[in-house]
Amino acid sequence: DPTVGRRESAERARHALARRPRAERRTAPAWGWKEPNSHLFLPQLIDHFPALRFVYVARHGLDMAYRENKNQLRNFGDQFGFPFPEGEGPDAEAASQLGYWIHMTRRALDLGDRLGDRFLFLRFDDLCADPEGELHRLLEFAGVEPGDQLPAIAAKVQTPASSGRWRDHLDHPFTEEQVEAVRRFGFPI
Repeated sequence: DPTVGRRESAERARHALARRPRAERRTAPAWGWKEPNSHLFLPQLIDHFPALRFVYVARHGLDMAYRENKNQLRNFGDQFGFPFPEGEGPDAEAASQLGYWIHMTRRALDLGDRLGDRFLFLRFDDLCADPEGELHRLLEFAGVEPGDQLPAIAAKVQTPASSGRWRDHLDHPFTEEQVEAVRRFGFPI
């Protein structure tokens, strides 16, 4: 929630869990949620949930630099040293978006080191290229048997039209260090 801080967001998540009946909390095999900004309060989640398993899904950094939705940069960039470059144009926005993406991906992976084998880094591009293999890896990480429906579910995964959009901007404003950081995270350039 961009209207409150990360600590308050983590507190809201804790209260949501606490509202569940105690017996249900003890017997539930697992629970989870999908929220792209969860990584913002990953330190609080790690501290509060000692058995936390966290999946960090990342799209290609250069694609993220050119995305239309700039809300993460607008809402959270200032907190991490990446203020929105108001009025500086699309190249400045793309460079700031990439800087923010690199910083946040590195931060998530560093925090993931605290979780060890309870942290999974999943590249969205890999999921699109090999849906069945990556879904199997995800389910194995979550301790869930794949089941007979895995091939049918995997067949529904489609590469979005926005994948590879960075190739439309070969005259990009990024530094070599930024491009190399994306490559080091395992994304082909």
